[in-house]
Amino acid sequence: MVKLVASPATHAWDISSVGEPGAFDFYRQAIGDLYEVADVSRADAVAFANRTSITLFESGAIGRGRSSAQTLRRPAPLIRRSHVDSINLFLNLSNLRGDCDGRDVRSGPGTIHFRDFSRPSVSNIDQVDVINLTIPRAQAPDWMLAGEIHGLAMPASLAVTRLLAGHLTTLAEVAADLTHEEGDAAIEAALLIAGRGVGRFVRPTADQTEAVYRTVRIRATRAIELRLLDPTLTPDEIAAAAGASRSTLYRAFANYGGVQRRIQTLRLERARDVLRRRAGRHPTVSQVAYQHGFASEAHFSRVFRSRFGHSPGQAASAPVTGQSANSLRQLPYRYDVWLDWLGRSRTG
Repeated sequence: MVKLVASPATHAWDISSVGEPGAFDFYRQAIGDLYEVADVSRADAVAFANRTSITLFESGAIGRGRSSAQTLRRPAPLIRRSHVDSINLFLNLSNLRGDCDGRDVRSGPGTIHFRDFSRPSVSNIDQVDVINLTIPRAQAPDWMLAGEIHGLAMPASLAVTRLLAGHLTTLAEVAADLTHEEGDAAIEAALLIAGRGVGRFVRPTADQTEAVYRTVRIRATRAIELRLLDPTLTPDEIAAAAGASRSTLYRAFANYGGVQRRIQTLRLERARDVLRRRAGRHPTVSQVAYQHGFASEAHFSRVFRSRFGHSPGQAASAPVTGQSANSLRQLPYRYDVWLDWLGRSRTG
């Protein structure tokens, strides 16, 4: 196993034919040790774009890639030549048709797929939008090394698939800000959920459980924010949006004051934003309180002061600053760093 002491490395690029006329040819060469690329139309080649980010942890690599429609092939000669040896678990967000060493694969968006990179595969993808978790073979759990895992798919209709999809999505979004320990725990949690999804139950560690709960909290918070002022929002609806059961939802928030406390906190933060933007005394504190689900101005003022250290009427005006779009630095394709990392993981 590779022992990494520095922060996890993240490599990201956003390349298109607009800024680099040879983008498609460069892409095909850069990815050559992973896949043979085919079935890219002339129009897609001319307007080719590839946006990718990869974060390298000790026990695995998480990445997200977006690109044009294409077919990705790993024939036997390429497998022998490339020496890539990993088990890949990926969330596909578009339609996919393919073959995994004789196993026919057809799926829609939201399906979780498993691939053994030591075995042939062909994947025709309508629009590349994939979140990929790479596990070096030496670090993969035993159940992932079984021959039947290659080409296995977890349907999007299953609750466990939705939970795993949410976990992978969250991990890809926050990976660059995690420590090695946090990232490895999150990867272990992903494998735990995946194992449960294919009928291989393993009792979770405390770190794995907390990694799953972190995903549930993040997804639940997003669901709450979408319907923050809706009085009909129920815990069951929040749990469903988070891809978890109601009991798991409650356990995820148990050390954070509970689900209702999270809702109240989010309402207080939105109410404070309204108070900061108001002109003079318009709207009144009472109006803001009722608009944000508080039964009385007195109760609103009490919890507001407890949360922010001052009364609602003292909410200072603050400039409104918009968040800039999250743009990736312009870098060359760096699939080589992923391959180097995988090679070090293989040799220890």
